[in-house]
Parts: sequence; structure tokens; C-alpha cells
Amino acid sequence: MSLLNKFYYKRRLSVCFFVTLTLLLTGLGSSIIWANAQEIVGTQYIYHNHWGGDGYGCYTRRVEYTETEEIPCPGTMVYFADADKSQCSYCGAGYFGDQSYRKCYYSTTRETKHVRYDLDCGTSTSTAIGSYDVYKSTGDWTKELTLNMSLSMPSAVANQDNAYSVNGSKIEGSEYKVTSNGEYVISLNTITGYSSAPLSVNIDNIDTTAPKLINYSLSTTDWSRDPVSIILTDVQDLQPGGTPGCGLADKPYSYDGGKTWVSDNSYTCLDNTLITVLIKDKLGNTATEQIRISNIDKEGPRITSVDYDKTPYVRDVTVTVTADDILSDGREGVGLHEHAYSFDGGNTWSSDNSLYVDECQSISIAVRDKLGNISTMNMNINNIDNIGPDVTHELNPYESTTGPVEVIIVAKDKGYNDSPGIGLHDMPYSYDNKQTWTDTRFFIADTNSDFLVWVRDKHENMTSYRLSVTNIYSVSDDNQNNEEDNTPPAVEITPVITPTPGTQPAKTPPDNSTKKKTNKKITPTVTPAKSNIVTPPAKKQNTVTPRVESKSDNMKAVQTNSIDAKTNTSMWDIFFIVFMACGLIALLFLLLILLSRTVLVYNHVTKDKYAFKGIAFIHYRDGNYEINIGRSIVDNCSSNRLMLRFSYMFIKLHKDTNICVLLPDKQSYLTTPSRNSKITIKQ
Repeated sequence: MSLLNKFYYKRRLSVCFFVTLTLLLTGLGSSIIWANAQEIVGTQYIYHNHWGGDGYGCYTRRVEYTETEEIPCPGTMVYFADADKSQCSYCGAGYFGDQSYRKCYYSTTRETKHVRYDLDCGTSTSTAIGSYDVYKSTGDWTKELTLNMSLSMPSAVANQDNAYSVNGSKIEGSEYKVTSNGEYVISLNTITGYSSAPLSVNIDNIDTTAPKLINYSLSTTDWSRDPVSIILTDVQDLQPGGTPGCGLADKPYSYDGGKTWVSDNSYTCLDNTLITVLIKDKLGNTATEQIRISNIDKEGPRITSVDYDKTPYVRDVTVTVTADDILSDGREGVGLHEHAYSFDGGNTWSSDNSLYVDECQSISIAVRDKLGNISTMNMNINNIDNIGPDVTHELNPYESTTGPVEVIIVAKDKGYNDSPGIGLHDMPYSYDNKQTWTDTRFFIADTNSDFLVWVRDKHENMTSYRLSVTNIYSVSDDNQNNEEDNTPPAVEITPVITPTPGTQPAKTPPDNSTKKKTNKKITPTVTPAKSNIVTPPAKKQNTVTPRVESKSDNMKAVQTNSIDAKTNTSMWDIFFIVFMACGLIALLFLLLILLSRTVLVYNHVTKDKYAFKGIAFIHYRDGNYEINIGRSIVDNCSSNRLMLRFSYMFIKLHKDTNICVLLPDKQSYLTTPSRNSKITIKQ
């Protein structure tokens, strides 16, 4: 062989060697890997099973033998009383005594030859002649595994496709998938002549059970306006029997529906919510737990109503705020603060939910709960009349005059923002610094002077008005001329004028009847009377000429005074009668209002007795009648049974009308008006 051929030959041998070594190592590695992946869980042996008989199967050895047997007599004993003896009806054997109807005691012996076949297989049933092994695909925690069966004696089974049964049911092939822990009984379906006891296998490394949240806690269980944290304090991964499972995953928690997973067992909630927590174990078994956070209150109280008297031009109102702490989801929140109400935008707080207001203004209402959550609202009160009337005056005459001057007061009531106001009082004017009041809107000024006038409206809002009269002057030249004249001057005669109601009475001129008579002609000067003006008496002159009066003149004067006195007296009587009639009508009207708008409250004391506790008023609000019984009445009651007594007038006017009875602590009842409407309150 040449050198070159030797080289190629050795090279081929080397390649074959390396290929063979590689195959061996690959097979060995596969065997090692398969062995590591598989875990044997049990082995069962196959034994010989004797079968057949009478010359076939395991029984082929012929054995002959003789068998001796006794054949009993088929006869029956008959009793003969005379001889006191019994005798067999078949063989005639006799016996003493009464043996009636018994079988005969006599028997004969007979020998019979038999053939049997004994075991001749030469095999013992206690000697194993084969086996099969059961493996599970993994010994680690898993959600499912496979049982693999390996048979060392295939001839022991007739059908290789159905060689095994699991829990009494045949399976195809030699693999069986297991999805739950438990005991599995594997049997080998052997043919005749072989037997194998069932093999019991316990599987306990399958985990399809999700972890369980045993307990959790909250950062606070009290009401809070701050975020609340959930802490998962006890999470366990247990099997149904209570044994540990595969354990939690490295990041076992999700708080966003499985989008992200974290290892932190706490989660902070900013608002009330129903949070879904996912918890998974190492195999991905996932539990869903829902935790509700409901103790966060960041919402201000709910202002349900703000009530006050909206009648135009009232004197004052009481603003009442009704509020509760109901959350947006309908649940009750932490509750109102002890001092929950503010009427100045939150600068000061009070436990009283009402405010007395006597002037138009803008009110900033605020209500807070125990956590300091605040709700606000603004409202304008513009129906209050606390402003006095506008007052001006007119003079009659306006130009200069020797007087007197009629001062006419011009007044007009006004309200908020120059609105008309409630109107002037029935007796709106006072000219004596509010000591007396009158409905006369003018007075007479005799001299230049300053005057103070008060004007009021129906709410007693008053305006003081100061005016001056400066257009009255006196004539002094006439007096000087009268002094130079020797003839006594004529006396000014001011006629007696019956005063108009509300004006000042005229003064009677002095009586000159006692003066000395004179021949000088007397020319009386008469000041013409003006409507609503009373002329003051003329001033006394230095020289007065006496006036001659006849008897008839005196009679006429007396008559005139008498008629004037009677006229004044009758007018005052009429005024007094009208005043009393108006008073009685007003009193009757007030009584009717009280009867139609009040209800008497009684409390049950004994069996059939009720004690009077107070009066409540009936309000008409938003189309409904309401009765508000205050806490002072309820606290004064000795029992929880109340009786409301309505007036006959109210019962007649409002028969079958539902009336809402409002009580403290947000209690309310519906009743119909009757003389004895009974209700029971909660205590």
C-alpha cells in the first residue's frame, strides 16, 4: 500500500471513530436529559398465572386414583307400636323405638376410579417474570403532567394499544395526562397466564389553585379626605387540602387589571373606588379579589335648600340653610361639623343654620363637614325695606307773604335700589318729634322758623326732615301811621273759621263790646279765607277803637260758637266710632288668621289624658302645607306620642289634605287635619 493510500485509510478510520463517539455521547446525553426530566413513581411486577385444566393449559399431568364412598339406603323407617319397633321400608333393617319417617341408617360401600390433571407448567406464581414502570414527566410544580408507562415484557399483553388502564378505564398507548393531584391506579391489561397487581400512584405536584387573599388592612378605617392605602397583609398559596402550593410569583400583584405586575403589597387609592386586585403564583394561577374603599370624603356637604320669606318689602327675614353630607354615590359621608354653618364666606362658623337679616345684602353661605370639606353658595337678599321715605316739601304761597304759610309735606316710600318700598304708614307724619303721629301731610307756619318733620313707612323706617320757612314778613309802616292819626284806627276783624280736620283752629278775636262808643265809622278789614289755611288773629294796635255791638250780634256770636262746638263734638264721636270699628275688624281678622294658621300640640301623659305643650304654625311652602314642631316642644314631652289639634275652620277648609309634620332629627310624618291627629315620634 502506498503512503498516500495509508493516509486516506487512517483518515477514514478517524472519521468513523469520531462519528461513532459522537453518536454514543448524544445517546448518553439524551438518556441523561430524559432521566432528569422523568421521575419514576412506581414499579409493578408481572407474575405467572396458572390457567387451564383437565389436560390443557398448565394442567397437563394425568393422575389416576380410586375413591371409596358410602351409599346410604333410600328407605324410610316405619313404626310398629305393638312391638315398639321401627323397620326400613326398603331394606327391612329394624330399630327399636319410634323412628317414624326417618331415613334408614343402613349404608353400603362403593369404590370408584377417577382421573385428574395436575399442574405441569413448572412455574411458580410467586416468582416475577417481568415488570412495568410508571414515570411522571416532571417532579417540579406544574399545572399538568404526563404519566409514562414502560413495559419490560410485551408478550404479557395481547393489545399494545390498550395495554394499560387508569382508574378502571383503558387508555390508548402508554401515556396519560394528569391535570389534578390525587391517587391514580394503573393496571396492566395482561393476557391469560399472566397477572399483575394494580399500581397506585400519588400525584401531588400539580398546582392549578390560585393564591388566596386571607386578610388585608387599610391605612385608616376612619373617614379621611386624604388618600387611603390598601395593605395585603396575608396572602397564601395553598392547595385545596391546605398544603402549600408552588408559591407566589416574584411580582405577584396587579392593581390595574393585569397590565402591570409589582412586588409591592400595598396600593394607594385617591378616591372611593372598588379596586380589583390580581394575585398570581409562579405557575400563573391568578386570583381576583375586590376591595372597596369607601371612607374617603373629599366632597363638601350638599346644600339642599336655602329658605327665607320672599314676600316683597318685608322688614326682615330669617335665612335658614338646610344641608346634609351625602356623597355623590348616594352614601352618607362623615357628617356635618359641630359648627357647620357660615354666612360670611367661611370667616366665622356657627352651629346655628339660620341668620337674621334686616337689610338687603349679598350673603356668602358656606357649609362644612367634620373633615373640613366646604360647599359654598352666594345669594342676594333684595326684598327687605329698611329705608325711610324720601321727603320734600312745598310752600303755599311760595312767594313772600305776610303769612301764614301752608307747609305741604311730599313723601314717597322707597326700598332697595330705589324700588317703591312697602308704602307709607297709615299715620306717617309727626310734627312734634315723634310724640304723636297723624295722617295730615301739611301744617300752618305763622312765622319764619325751622321745623323738624318725621315721616315713617309701614315698617317704622323713619326719615327726619328739617325745613325752614323764610317768606313771611311783617308791615310796621301801618302802625306808625295809625299813631300819628288822631282818629282811632279801625280794628282788623278776623272771622271765626271752623278748623278743617288736621289743621290748627282759628283764634277768636278779642271782645270790644265794653269799649266806649264813637261816632267814627268802623270799617272792618276781613282777611279772605283760603282753603286749608287758618288766618291767625290780628295784632293788637296801640290805639283801639271800640266796636259797638248790638244784642243781636252777641246772640249770633254765641250761636255760632255753640254750633261750632256741637260740630266738633259730633266729628270726634264719629271718629271714635270709626276707630273702634276698624280695631274690632282688625282683631277679628287677626283671630281668623291665627285659627287658620296654628295648631295646638299635646303630649300623651296617662291613659286618656294629654297635656298641652305648645303652639306650632302651619306654613304653605312650594304647594304643600308644613308644620314645624321645634325641639323645645319635643324635649318638653314625657312620651313619644303627640296629638295635633286643628281649628274647625282649618279642618273645613283643608279636609283630606296631606300635611307634612317636621320634627327634629330629620323626622317627618304625613297627617290630615282633624281635631285629634295623633303621631308617634322616634326617640
